[in-house]
Amino acid sequence: MRTGRKAWLVFTLSGVVLCILVLALFGKAVNYTSTDRYCMSCHVHTHADKSWMLGSHHNNRSGIFVHCAECHLPPKGEGYLYAKAKHGMIDLYGYLFKDSSEFN
Repeated sequence: MRTGRKAWLVFTLSGVVLCILVLALFGKAVNYTSTDRYCMSCHVHTHADKSWMLGSHHNNRSGIFVHCAECHLPPKGEGYLYAKAKHGMIDLYGYLFKDSSEFN
């Protein structure tokens, strides 16, 4: 095999592997950032977190929990990623530049 062809083959295979890896990690990141634990790591609404944990959405006899993303984001596939990015940026801005004591 010629050197140019080897280089092209290595470059192409590396690109395919990198693309698969990036897509897999993107999926894991989307799932992780949709967990209640992740939501509460940035949100400083301790009163809302406590009321959710004590309310019927979390503390009930059936054992069925309603998670943050189920109420605050559309169903997956219906603008989910767009809404997640939009609300995430708004929340990040509030977290960095607003005083948490003024949150409603």
